[in-house]
Amino acid sequence: MQVSRFLRALMLGVVPALALALPGSALKDRTTPAPADKHRVPAPLGTPHHVGFAVADAAAAVKRLRAGTGNRFTPVRVSRPVVTVPGAGTGRVEIRRARSLRGAPHIELIESAAPGPWRAAADRARPFLSYTVRDVDQAGGRLTYAGLRKVASSDAFSFWEGVGGVLVQLIEDGAAPWGDDGRPSGLDLGRVRNLSILPCAPRAVKDQLTALSGITWTPAVSYDMPWTLGDGTTVTVHETVQLGTALDPYVSIVTQAPALPGNACSDGRTPFYPVFLTADVTAASAQLRKAGFTRLAASYPLVGLYRAVGISVEVAHVSFLPA
Repeated sequence: MQVSRFLRALMLGVVPALALALPGSALKDRTTPAPADKHRVPAPLGTPHHVGFAVADAAAAVKRLRAGTGNRFTPVRVSRPVVTVPGAGTGRVEIRRARSLRGAPHIELIESAAPGPWRAAADRARPFLSYTVRDVDQAGGRLTYAGLRKVASSDAFSFWEGVGGVLVQLIEDGAAPWGDDGRPSGLDLGRVRNLSILPCAPRAVKDQLTALSGITWTPAVSYDMPWTLGDGTTVTVHETVQLGTALDPYVSIVTQAPALPGNACSDGRTPFYPVFLTADVTAASAQLRKAGFTRLAASYPLVGLYRAVGISVEVAHVSFLPA
Protein backbone atom coordinates (compact mmCIF):
# COMPACT_ATOMS: atom_id res chain seq x y z
CA MET A 1 0.00 0.00 0.00
CA GLN A 2 1.34 3.43 -0.93
CA VAL A 3 1.57 5.78 2.03
CA SER A 4 2.11 9.48 1.48
CA ARG A 5 5.03 11.37 3.01
CA PHE A 6 2.57 13.41 5.05
CA LEU A 7 0.89 10.30 6.47
CA ARG A 8 4.27 8.79 7.31
CA ALA A 9 5.06 11.92 9.28
CA LEU A 10 1.84 11.52 11.21
CA MET A 11 2.49 7.86 11.91
CA LEU A 12 5.81 8.54 13.66
CA GLY A 13 4.01 10.36 16.43
CA VAL A 14 6.36 13.35 16.20
CA VAL A 15 4.92 15.02 13.06
CA PRO A 16 7.99 17.15 12.30
CA ALA A 17 6.75 17.79 8.77
CA LEU A 18 3.64 19.32 10.28
CA ALA A 19 5.75 21.87 12.14
CA LEU A 20 6.68 23.36 8.78
CA ALA A 21 3.42 22.73 6.98
CA LEU A 22 0.86 24.26 9.31
CA PRO A 23 0.29 28.02 9.35
CA GLY A 24 1.41 29.72 12.52
CA SER A 25 3.46 26.73 13.70
CA ALA A 26 6.39 28.99 14.57
CA LEU A 27 4.26 31.33 16.64
CA LYS A 28 4.68 31.40 20.39
CA ASP A 29 2.20 29.44 22.46
CA ARG A 30 -0.06 31.99 24.14
CA THR A 31 -0.03 29.92 27.33
CA THR A 32 3.67 30.70 27.86
CA PRO A 33 3.99 32.64 31.11
CA ALA A 34 6.22 35.71 31.22
CA PRO A 35 8.61 36.25 34.13
CA ALA A 36 7.51 39.07 36.40
CA ASP A 37 11.12 40.26 36.72
CA LYS A 38 13.42 39.44 33.80
CA HIS A 39 16.47 40.47 35.83
CA ARG A 40 15.87 37.82 38.50
CA VAL A 41 14.51 34.82 36.61
CA PRO A 42 17.23 32.94 34.63
CA ALA A 43 16.70 32.54 30.89
CA PRO A 44 14.79 29.51 29.57
CA LEU A 45 16.94 26.39 29.31
CA GLY A 46 16.04 25.45 25.71
CA THR A 47 15.78 21.90 24.37
CA PRO A 48 17.22 19.19 26.64
CA HIS A 49 20.96 18.54 26.43
CA HIS A 50 20.50 14.94 27.60
CA VAL A 51 17.76 12.32 27.49
CA GLY A 52 18.36 10.58 30.79
CA PHE A 53 17.34 7.31 32.38
CA ALA A 54 17.75 6.22 35.98
CA VAL A 55 18.41 2.49 35.71
CA ALA A 56 19.00 -0.48 37.98
CA ASP A 57 22.22 -1.45 36.17
CA ALA A 58 24.10 1.24 34.22
CA ALA A 59 26.62 -1.19 32.73
CA ALA A 60 23.87 -3.44 31.38
CA ALA A 61 22.01 -0.42 29.95
CA VAL A 62 25.17 0.82 28.19
CA LYS A 63 25.72 -2.63 26.71
CA ARG A 64 22.19 -2.84 25.29
CA LEU A 65 22.02 0.73 23.98
CA ARG A 66 25.52 0.61 22.51
CA ALA A 67 24.80 -2.60 20.59
CA GLY A 68 21.23 -1.65 19.68
CA THR A 69 21.72 1.94 18.48
CA GLY A 70 25.38 1.94 17.40
CA ASN A 71 26.18 4.88 19.68
CA ARG A 72 29.52 5.20 21.47
CA PHE A 73 29.39 5.65 25.25
CA THR A 74 31.72 6.66 28.00
CA PRO A 75 32.75 3.97 30.46
CA VAL A 76 30.56 3.85 33.56
CA ARG A 77 32.12 6.28 36.05
CA VAL A 78 31.66 6.10 39.83
CA SER A 79 31.41 9.16 42.07
CA ARG A 80 30.53 9.59 45.76
CA PRO A 81 29.12 13.08 46.19
CA VAL A 82 27.42 14.45 49.28
CA VAL A 83 23.73 14.58 48.38
CA THR A 84 20.68 16.02 50.12
CA VAL A 85 17.35 14.28 49.52
CA PRO A 86 14.31 15.77 51.27
CA GLY A 87 12.96 13.22 53.73
CA ALA A 88 16.12 11.07 53.56
CA GLY A 89 18.71 13.54 54.86
CA THR A 90 22.22 14.43 53.70
CA GLY A 91 25.05 12.00 53.16
CA ARG A 92 27.63 10.62 50.77
CA VAL A 93 26.15 8.28 48.15
CA GLU A 94 27.61 6.16 45.38
CA ILE A 95 26.41 7.09 41.90
CA ARG A 96 27.32 5.41 38.61
CA ARG A 97 27.01 7.43 35.40
CA ALA A 98 27.58 6.98 31.69
CA ARG A 99 26.49 8.90 28.61
CA SER A 100 26.66 8.68 24.84
CA LEU A 101 29.42 10.67 23.17
CA ARG A 102 27.22 12.05 20.41
CA GLY A 103 25.26 15.00 21.70
CA ALA A 104 22.21 17.09 20.83
CA PRO A 105 21.12 15.32 22.95
CA HIS A 106 23.32 12.83 24.78
CA ILE A 107 21.77 9.68 26.25
CA GLU A 108 22.59 9.77 29.96
CA LEU A 109 22.37 6.85 32.38
CA ILE A 110 22.52 7.02 36.17
CA GLU A 111 22.45 4.23 38.76
CA SER A 112 22.35 4.41 42.54
CA ALA A 113 20.96 2.22 45.29
CA ALA A 114 20.68 5.22 47.64
CA PRO A 115 17.26 6.80 48.33
CA GLY A 116 16.44 9.42 45.74
CA PRO A 117 14.83 10.07 42.35
CA TRP A 118 17.36 7.76 40.64
CA ARG A 119 15.90 4.59 42.17
CA ALA A 120 14.71 2.30 39.37
CA ALA A 121 13.46 -1.24 38.90
CA ALA A 122 15.18 -3.64 36.52
CA ASP A 123 12.15 -3.62 34.20
CA ARG A 124 11.28 0.09 34.50
CA ALA A 125 13.85 2.84 34.13
CA ARG A 126 12.88 6.32 35.25
CA PRO A 127 13.35 8.86 32.44
CA PHE A 128 14.49 12.44 32.98
CA LEU A 129 15.44 15.53 31.02
CA SER A 130 18.89 16.92 31.72
CA TYR A 131 20.65 20.24 31.17
CA THR A 132 24.36 21.01 31.47
CA VAL A 133 24.71 24.38 33.21
CA ARG A 134 27.47 26.56 34.60
CA ASP A 135 25.80 27.15 37.94
CA VAL A 136 23.30 24.61 39.28
CA ASP A 137 21.86 26.97 41.91
CA GLN A 138 21.37 29.84 39.48
CA ALA A 139 19.75 27.68 36.78
CA GLY A 140 17.51 26.20 39.46
CA GLY A 141 15.78 29.56 39.64
CA ARG A 142 14.22 28.82 36.25
CA LEU A 143 12.83 25.51 37.49
CA THR A 144 11.45 27.14 40.62
CA TYR A 145 9.77 29.73 38.40
CA ALA A 146 8.30 26.93 36.27
CA GLY A 147 6.78 25.31 39.36
CA LEU A 148 9.06 22.29 39.80
CA ARG A 149 10.27 21.21 43.24
CA LYS A 150 13.80 20.13 44.13
CA VAL A 151 14.00 16.44 45.08
CA ALA A 152 17.79 15.96 45.33
CA SER A 153 20.83 18.23 45.30
CA SER A 154 24.61 18.27 45.57
CA ASP A 155 27.29 20.82 44.76
CA ALA A 156 27.44 19.76 41.11
CA PHE A 157 23.92 18.57 40.23
CA SER A 158 20.29 18.70 41.31
CA PHE A 159 17.09 16.86 40.42
CA TRP A 160 13.69 18.48 40.17
CA GLU A 161 10.19 17.01 39.81
CA GLY A 162 7.30 18.57 37.95
CA VAL A 163 3.77 17.80 36.81
CA GLY A 164 3.17 14.12 36.15
CA GLY A 165 6.38 13.15 37.93
CA VAL A 166 8.53 14.51 35.08
CA LEU A 167 12.14 14.66 36.31
CA VAL A 168 14.64 17.33 35.28
CA GLN A 169 18.33 17.27 36.15
CA LEU A 170 20.72 20.23 36.21
CA ILE A 171 24.35 19.16 36.10
CA GLU A 172 27.64 21.03 35.84
CA ASP A 173 29.86 19.87 33.00
CA GLY A 174 32.64 18.75 35.33
CA ALA A 175 30.31 16.20 36.93
CA ALA A 176 29.55 14.45 33.64
CA PRO A 177 31.30 11.14 32.82
CA TRP A 178 34.13 11.12 30.29
CA GLY A 179 36.10 8.70 28.10
CA ASP A 180 35.28 6.52 25.10
CA ASP A 181 34.56 2.79 25.14
CA GLY A 182 35.10 2.53 21.37
CA ARG A 183 32.91 2.29 18.30
CA PRO A 184 30.44 -0.60 18.32
CA SER A 185 30.01 -2.75 15.25
CA GLY A 186 26.85 -2.75 13.20
CA LEU A 187 24.39 -0.09 12.07
CA ASP A 188 24.84 3.39 13.54
CA LEU A 189 21.40 4.91 14.16
CA GLY A 190 22.92 8.32 14.83
CA ARG A 191 21.78 10.81 17.42
CA VAL A 192 18.40 11.06 19.07
CA ARG A 193 16.13 13.02 16.71
CA ASN A 194 12.96 13.24 18.79
CA LEU A 195 11.87 12.86 22.38
CA SER A 196 8.30 11.57 22.72
CA ILE A 197 6.67 12.42 26.08
CA LEU A 198 3.38 10.68 26.99
CA PRO A 199 1.70 12.42 29.96
CA CYS A 200 -1.75 11.88 31.47
CA ALA A 201 -2.13 15.68 31.76
CA PRO A 202 -0.68 16.86 28.43
CA ARG A 203 -1.70 20.52 28.77
CA ALA A 204 -0.18 20.88 32.25
CA VAL A 205 3.06 19.10 31.29
CA LYS A 206 3.36 21.10 28.07
CA ASP A 207 2.85 24.40 29.88
CA GLN A 208 5.48 23.52 32.48
CA LEU A 209 7.96 22.47 29.80
CA THR A 210 7.33 25.79 28.06
CA ALA A 211 7.97 27.70 31.28
CA LEU A 212 11.30 25.99 31.97
CA SER A 213 12.59 25.58 28.41
CA GLY A 214 10.98 28.31 26.30
CA ILE A 215 9.88 25.70 23.73
CA THR A 216 6.83 26.72 21.70
CA TRP A 217 4.42 24.29 20.07
CA THR A 218 2.59 23.56 16.84
CA PRO A 219 -1.18 22.95 16.93
CA ALA A 220 -2.22 19.48 18.12
CA VAL A 221 -2.98 16.85 15.47
CA SER A 222 -5.00 13.66 16.00
CA TYR A 223 -5.10 10.50 13.87
CA ASP A 224 -5.67 6.74 14.09
CA MET A 225 -2.66 4.48 13.60
CA PRO A 226 -2.59 0.68 13.25
CA TRP A 227 0.07 -1.16 15.28
CA THR A 228 1.04 -4.82 15.47
CA LEU A 229 1.93 -5.75 19.04
CA GLY A 230 4.70 -8.10 20.10
CA ASP A 231 2.26 -11.01 20.44
CA GLY A 232 1.06 -10.55 16.85
CA THR A 233 -2.29 -8.92 17.63
CA THR A 234 -3.26 -5.70 15.83
CA VAL A 235 -4.63 -2.61 17.54
CA THR A 236 -5.67 0.80 16.23
CA VAL A 237 -4.42 3.57 18.48
CA HIS A 238 -5.91 7.06 18.50
CA GLU A 239 -2.96 9.42 18.90
CA THR A 240 -2.85 13.15 19.52
CA VAL A 241 0.49 14.87 19.00
CA GLN A 242 1.76 18.36 19.71
CA LEU A 243 5.26 19.01 18.39
CA GLY A 244 7.72 21.54 19.74
CA THR A 245 9.06 23.97 17.13
CA ALA A 246 12.66 23.72 18.38
CA LEU A 247 15.11 21.24 16.82
CA ASP A 248 17.95 19.07 18.21
CA PRO A 249 15.92 17.29 19.33
CA TYR A 250 12.29 17.71 18.46
CA VAL A 251 10.16 17.33 21.59
CA SER A 252 6.62 16.01 21.19
CA ILE A 253 3.71 15.63 23.60
CA VAL A 254 1.81 12.46 22.72
CA THR A 255 -1.37 10.84 24.03
CA GLN A 256 -2.46 7.35 22.99
CA ALA A 257 -5.79 5.57 23.43
CA PRO A 258 -5.21 2.79 24.14
CA ALA A 259 -1.62 3.25 25.26
CA LEU A 260 0.96 1.00 23.64
CA PRO A 261 2.87 -1.38 25.95
CA GLY A 262 5.21 0.58 28.21
CA ASN A 263 3.48 3.88 27.42
CA ALA A 264 0.79 3.94 30.13
CA CYS A 265 1.01 7.05 32.31
CA SER A 266 -0.28 7.85 35.80
CA ASP A 267 -0.57 10.99 37.92
CA GLY A 268 2.99 10.46 39.17
CA ARG A 269 4.56 8.76 36.17
CA THR A 270 5.10 10.16 32.67
CA PRO A 271 6.88 7.80 30.26
CA PHE A 272 9.04 9.14 27.45
CA TYR A 273 11.55 7.68 25.05
CA PRO A 274 14.07 8.66 22.35
CA VAL A 275 13.32 8.25 18.64
CA PHE A 276 16.04 7.38 16.11
CA LEU A 277 15.69 7.78 12.35
CA THR A 278 17.08 5.33 9.81
CA ALA A 279 16.85 4.53 6.10
CA ASP A 280 16.28 0.86 6.95
CA VAL A 281 13.81 0.30 9.78
CA THR A 282 13.86 -3.45 9.22
CA ALA A 283 17.65 -3.67 9.66
CA ALA A 284 17.57 -1.34 12.68
CA SER A 285 14.81 -3.43 14.24
CA ALA A 286 16.82 -6.62 13.70
CA GLN A 287 19.85 -5.02 15.35
CA LEU A 288 17.80 -3.96 18.38
CA ARG A 289 16.40 -7.48 18.76
CA LYS A 290 19.91 -8.96 18.47
CA ALA A 291 21.04 -6.56 21.22
CA GLY A 292 18.36 -7.94 23.54
CA PHE A 293 15.50 -5.49 22.94
CA THR A 294 11.95 -6.84 22.88
CA ARG A 295 9.54 -5.59 20.23
CA LEU A 296 6.59 -3.89 21.91
CA ALA A 297 4.80 -2.72 18.75
CA ALA A 298 5.52 -1.98 15.10
CA SER A 299 4.00 -0.56 11.96
CA TYR A 300 6.45 -1.87 9.36
CA PRO A 301 8.21 -0.69 7.35
CA LEU A 302 7.78 2.70 8.97
CA VAL A 303 8.23 2.52 12.73
CA GLY A 304 9.00 0.11 15.59
CA LEU A 305 8.95 0.44 19.38
CA TYR A 306 11.41 -1.69 21.40
CA ARG A 307 12.36 -2.11 25.05
CA ALA A 308 15.30 -3.43 27.11
CA VAL A 309 16.57 -2.81 30.67
CA GLY A 310 13.39 -0.81 31.31
CA ILE A 311 14.10 1.69 28.48
CA SER A 312 11.89 2.10 25.42
CA VAL A 313 13.42 3.13 22.07
CA GLU A 314 11.61 3.94 18.83
CA VAL A 315 13.08 3.66 15.33
CA ALA A 316 11.41 5.30 12.35
CA HIS A 317 12.12 5.98 8.69
CA VAL A 318 14.17 9.05 7.73
CA SER A 319 11.31 10.32 5.57
CA PHE A 320 9.64 11.54 8.74
CA LEU A 321 12.07 14.47 8.86
CA PRO A 322 11.00 17.65 7.03
CA ALA A 323 12.84 18.19 3.77
